[in-house]
Amino acid sequence: MKKALLLFILSLILFTSPGKVILSDSAAERPLEIKYPNLPTDIVSPPTTVDTGLPEYVRYVYYLIIAISGFFVVGALVYGGFRYLTSVGNPEATKDAKEQILAALIGGLILLGSWLILHTINPKLVDLNVSPIIPVVPPQFTGILLCVKDVNVSGYYAKRKQAEDLTKQFKESKSPQQQKSLAEEIKKIVTELDKMYQEIKKQCYLVPGKGDVPSEWKGKITKNGGIVYFITEEITIRVGEETKKTTKGYGLILTEKGMTFDTNQWIELESGKEVGVWYSWIKLNRVDTIIPYIYMKDEEIPNRKVIVYEEVNYNRGVEKKQTQEFEGSAKRTWQELNFSPRSLNIGNEEKTIVVLTTEEKEAGIVKNGYFFTQDDPNLLKYYWITDHLKCPIESIKRGGCPAAKKIAISYGQIY
Repeated sequence: MKKALLLFILSLILFTSPGKVILSDSAAERPLEIKYPNLPTDIVSPPTTVDTGLPEYVRYVYYLIIAISGFFVVGALVYGGFRYLTSVGNPEATKDAKEQILAALIGGLILLGSWLILHTINPKLVDLNVSPIIPVVPPQFTGILLCVKDVNVSGYYAKRKQAEDLTKQFKESKSPQQQKSLAEEIKKIVTELDKMYQEIKKQCYLVPGKGDVPSEWKGKITKNGGIVYFITEEITIRVGEETKKTTKGYGLILTEKGMTFDTNQWIELESGKEVGVWYSWIKLNRVDTIIPYIYMKDEEIPNRKVIVYEEVNYNRGVEKKQTQEFEGSAKRTWQELNFSPRSLNIGNEEKTIVVLTTEEKEAGIVKNGYFFTQDDPNLLKYYWITDHLKCPIESIKRGGCPAAKKIAISYGQIY
């Protein structure tokens, strides 16, 4: 019993992929010493090299047994017919010949019937075409990546899409040879993707939502090589009663905490761009907090009105105080304030981002500013953008008071 088990294990090792396990690539192409007979069908070919694996052998033997059984059935019918013709005058021999012919016919019907039943249930049950195993493709990055340095995110995105397309071709292919070729190509690409994936994970932080940058990344993402990647995808949005397809856009507010005021970098990638990877360089000395949002177009927001008030509590109980109203048509464009606001009303609090600032040193960099996403009846607590002394507008314009001079509005769903 032990010898039989050992023989079976050795045979299994021998017939599985010897060319891939114990032989070199050149040896794998070496022809077999035994020549297997061709079968009367194009469905399967006999093994020809030592690289042939166990599934191919099983498939070949399966069809070989069917072919041999068919020959036996035909042979039994011919022999039984011959005996019947030569048994005239011998009732016993005639009876034996008839029984042999009947047995051959029953055997043939059983053979054909079993094949038909299995084929009717599922054609793959009689196909025995074992497809090559393809490796798992690493996951695609989506959303926003904050990276310590420039890494090949675009290359990873494109190569992974190539792997997805080849995998789709592999699943649709009916040819074992083509499947084998595609599996080898996918394997090479996945090997490259695994290396790229590990490098991106090492150098980049995938932004999950609003909050502080994790301690292990603080001080690493700076203007000295730091970069933001936006990986877009196609989405369906509803505009009124209609739906349409577009590309998801992103917005990002990065904050560098300071002793007296914060410095912010405001980056937006509008929706409707091509699906793929977009990037922007970090301009801050470091990134302490993050506010990401899904960019939204004006027509997606039913109420775009933003109102600022000269006094706290929306000018209630105070006469002859100013208000100033803004619409989103001038989105992300800095507009002048007529006074230093002390309260703020946002029409759509869930999807509106309002920025008040004393200055914008350069494009996207906001100093002495603050970002609002909801109503605030008292802005006096933000001392770096609020005029505590009620300076006249002329003094505010000369920079004599710490008061917000500009406003910008954008739309998005913070996550």
